[in-house]
Amino acid sequence: MPSGQFDCKILMQRSRVNCIAASLIFLKGDPKNTEMLKENIYRELTEIQGKIISGQELADAHDVSRTAVWKAVRSLQEEGYPVESVGKKGYRIAPGSDVLTADGIRAYLDDPNALRLCLYRRLDSTNAQAERMIADGFHGSALIASEEQTRGRGHHQSAFDSPAAAGLYMTLLLPLRVPFSEVADIGRLAGQAVLSSIRTFSDHDFHIEKISDIYDGDQKISGVLCEIFATDLESGCTDMVIAGIGIHLDTLKNAVTRDRLAAVVTNQLLASFKARFCSPA
Repeated sequence: MPSGQFDCKILMQRSRVNCIAASLIFLKGDPKNTEMLKENIYRELTEIQGKIISGQELADAHDVSRTAVWKAVRSLQEEGYPVESVGKKGYRIAPGSDVLTADGIRAYLDDPNALRLCLYRRLDSTNAQAERMIADGFHGSALIASEEQTRGRGHHQSAFDSPAAAGLYMTLLLPLRVPFSEVADIGRLAGQAVLSSIRTFSDHDFHIEKISDIYDGDQKISGVLCEIFATDLESGCTDMVIAGIGIHLDTLKNAVTRDRLAAVVTNQLLASFKARFCSPA
């Protein structure tokens, strides 16, 4: 994701995209695909956080063998995800783990029904996922968040380091009509929303540089990458806005959960956009 830079793109084609309509996400496709099985098992375990689910239940739910489930869980553990084997009972997310959950985010949203929640264990980029959703015809509001990004994006085609369990990686996708002459305000408002949110949980010397990059002293801890989409350039306005936000959590460790921080950032940004551009549809 991150800095206050913009791309204007004309939507001319559609492509398939996996997104969710409910809090529990299951990706479409071959359930025997190892990465897909890992994603779905992890998401199921996070949504029943703390509870144990047996290997047989997981195998039946995803139409695979118990051996396939065991291998998927072992792989998740080797990658550092907090999945715990509980004797012969089954598996669970380790108690006290800071993982993203739909219920946890909704608990802190000002309006729990304001947007679709799309949560993932691993994505190439949350902004890229937003683009795929638009290309597939989604025109509503969504919060997309991932535990990890393999190709997190920064401005000027730079990379944004996004390892698992080390940060909050999220994108707000909003139907927003913004005159092209005012799009610079999107990045500025997003940066201020992130800054205000972080300051809620820490008294460190946070400040903004380069429109929307946030620093703790001389260390960059957050950035914003905004992209705008328009179907008709002659209209002079955007149709959809993507606000990608990456926050490294070293400074905030133990001060706030990722669920709560994601919700607070979302509340701040939606309020700022509503005040500046009128309410997103």
